[in-house]
Amino acid sequence: MRPTRPIHLRHIPDKGLRAPVPQVSAIGATAAPAKRRRKSHIFQQQREGWYPEPRRIVDALLRVENFDREHLMLDPCCGFGTIPTAARAAGYDVVCADIADRGFPDTRIQNFFDRQSCPHSVLTNPDFKIARQVVEHALKIGAQKVGILLPIARTCGVKSAWIYSAPLRRVYAIGPGPPPPPRQVILRGE
Repeated sequence: MRPTRPIHLRHIPDKGLRAPVPQVSAIGATAAPAKRRRKSHIFQQQREGWYPEPRRIVDALLRVENFDREHLMLDPCCGFGTIPTAARAAGYDVVCADIADRGFPDTRIQNFFDRQSCPHSVLTNPDFKIARQVVEHALKIGAQKVGILLPIARTCGVKSAWIYSAPLRRVYAIGPGPPPPPRQVILRGE
């Protein structure tokens, strides 16, 4: 039997990312390498954990996953309207809601957790801190299919154990990309 080779989904070129070299002092003792400061959050944290998702991610998801065009779809955290806009372009009827007015037309301003019912399908990009509660509440009040956008890093920790006990049928891993900018940055055209 031939040994299997590892599958590389994406090649990341080496751009000077090397393990730090330990510093050696005059007496020969090794000091710990200096830690490099992470710059993963280039934008200020937004109120209610609101970050607009890139349209390309929603389009990609809607190409591979069917949310049943026979029924309404709800985005309870619609924000800037990326998910509803993409879903409508793909032929879905979408109800938009958010906890705050973020400027997207026809958005119902409401707290999702106050809802007593919801359409057949829910697709949303919630504040990552409340993603679990959003999924659980959507299923509790009648959603038959729930899709959330969640960074891959949020699926790999102790706090993410709920994902693996949830009634999931599929998980799509969408590779890392640059963090989405806040709405104000988008509106300014930066």
